[in-house]
Amino acid sequence: MPLPDKNPKSTTRRLSLRDPRLVREDEEMLKKHLGQMVLSEGLMKFLHQCVQDTGIEKKINIPSGQADVAVAIIRTSGLEKNVGLIIIDELRIFFDGKTFVEKWKLGLSKGRICILQISLEIHKVHVNKPQIRVELRATNGAETKQIVREYDFSLLTDSQSHKEKPHPLG
Repeated sequence: MPLPDKNPKSTTRRLSLRDPRLVREDEEMLKKHLGQMVLSEGLMKFLHQCVQDTGIEKKINIPSGQADVAVAIIRTSGLEKNVGLIIIDELRIFFDGKTFVEKWKLGLSKGRICILQISLEIHKVHVNKPQIRVELRATNGAETKQIVREYDFSLLTDSQSHKEKPHPLG
């Protein structure tokens, strides 16, 4: 179901997918929201992979006018020894056949953070080929902050790059 855009100047389509057990319905929702958009074959594979991956929450942003660019946030959770419950957010960026993944882990000690109060939204995506600038809004309870990440895809050497960093809400 599309998220309402609070910025009237934004021309970005947003798509939020639900429960990972409903992959078939998510695939249908993806097709419906893409409508008649003409996207590259590589981007279509990236989008379908995002939909099929397990996760508590999936958010996908395709900047309008772009046939080969998308940004996704895939949220999962798990248990780690000595830490307990963790949230793992992956920021996935697809550009011109290349994928970059930045992975963030956040440990949730008892009473520290309620999982329902943690939110990470894709606010804006700026494309200045081959640079991609992603503006995120992170909310932890009543606190909201803006996070900006910039990526230069001309510097990526292989078809997929991964980076693990501390969680912006940690």
